[in-house]
Amino acid sequence: MTEIRRASYRLTDIVMLIYVICQASIFLYSGMVRGFSLGIFLFFYMVAALFIGAITFIPLSGEKTPLHFIRVSYPLFLMLLFYYVGDAQSRILQIPPKDSIFNAIEKGLLGVYPTFALQRIMEIWLNDLSYVLYALGVLAPLTAIIVLYSKSDTRLYINYVFAMALGGSICLLLQTLVPVVGPHESLRNLYYLGIYGDVSDFISFYMNRFATVYGAFPAIYFCVVAISSFYLWDSGKIYVFLTFIILTSVYWGGVYLRYHYLLDGLAALVIAFISVAAASYVYFKITDGGEPDFT
Repeated sequence: MTEIRRASYRLTDIVMLIYVICQASIFLYSGMVRGFSLGIFLFFYMVAALFIGAITFIPLSGEKTPLHFIRVSYPLFLMLLFYYVGDAQSRILQIPPKDSIFNAIEKGLLGVYPTFALQRIMEIWLNDLSYVLYALGVLAPLTAIIVLYSKSDTRLYINYVFAMALGGSICLLLQTLVPVVGPHESLRNLYYLGIYGDVSDFISFYMNRFATVYGAFPAIYFCVVAISSFYLWDSGKIYVFLTFIILTSVYWGGVYLRYHYLLDGLAALVIAFISVAAASYVYFKITDGGEPDFT
């Protein structure tokens, strides 16, 4: 069983290394094409690769010690670091935002900008409520970490970390290649967007400091909440109800508050489903030796 678990950990390590190599390759290629140095980012990803390589040598055991938690959970914290680095990457790479494409798609399919249509029902109290609902999304991953790791068998938690690493890597790579600023910024000159109450003003102040950009394709926040919700559904009916409310609230808030396009959320949901399905197949196939269980 120890050998099986070690193999499971290393599959996640491989995903993280592939992400690091892909990002480093993007910077190396951009530097060669544009003729300027991107050494600081190449150095950063080199250090990240060395860290991932070094952490694989941490001895594994069945006991739940702080070291064990760090070993199995480090991809979650490393992906958070990569998320914050992503904003600086976008500025350095200088890839033009693709918001015009997303606006054209939504306007062409729906006949109106969704944010413009939603603004007609905007009220201060609804804005305040939407910010609260949108911020509640952070509870999904926090709850998933606590609930899944507290189980006697940590296999499902390892499965969860793999899915988060896979989904987060895909989202961040696409955000690097297809940057967007979101309708909050791209449509700022088209119509008025600033309707805030005391609560929404307070929450947005702090949210804009923890979030690196207004928008992103795909929306990694949506993806993280969706993956966490999927894994909590097996922990009891109360989690099904609560995560469904949280997931719906986050999607509503992201679009209503102009942080994301509809395509951001849809793409994130697809990536989340693919990541969970891939993690379920890989881990249940390895650990059970039977057919994968997607429930």
